[in-house]
Amino acid sequence: MERDTKKTSWPVIMNISLRGSPIYSLLTRDALKLRVSEKTIHNSCIFPLSGVAFVISYLHEVTRQFEDLTAVCSKLSSSLDKLLQVHRKGYVILISSTFNDSEMKKLKALQDRYLLTKLRILPSHGFSECVSQMLDVAKVLCKPMSAIMENRLQMTAGSFLSISIIRETLQKIGIPDCGQ
Repeated sequence: MERDTKKTSWPVIMNISLRGSPIYSLLTRDALKLRVSEKTIHNSCIFPLSGVAFVISYLHEVTRQFEDLTAVCSKLSSSLDKLLQVHRKGYVILISSTFNDSEMKKLKALQDRYLLTKLRILPSHGFSECVSQMLDVAKVLCKPMSAIMENRLQMTAGSFLSISIIRETLQKIGIPDCGQ
């Protein structure tokens, strides 16, 4: 399959803290070129071809260290601030098997804190969903794919414009539109 052969050429730089995790296993299974580094942000994965970086955290660890809804775990906060400084496109994936009311409030507080930044926060229900989210975002932001997506959006917008112009012209000359 063409899709699988393209996956093998994707490099991923992963922090050493994720080496024994299920995320490492899932990315290895997808035949990506994994490189482990001690110099990257704790619990991070970087997709250099897409220019995107992810910090992966467990929501229960973040919520355990919240004293009130506006406070954020200092370790996570420093990681996220560093992510914003180093990478143009940064995402945080918070993993939790369930999102109860308390966790949702804390997730919202975290989103509110980073609302005016370029940091995006994604909730995830498990490791496979987390890896799927990372791969989807990386694929869409990859240069060739982003050009393809932009082309398709322009073509779609152009076809809508063409149809509306045709309908308007038909109405002006008094021919009923059969496509409605």
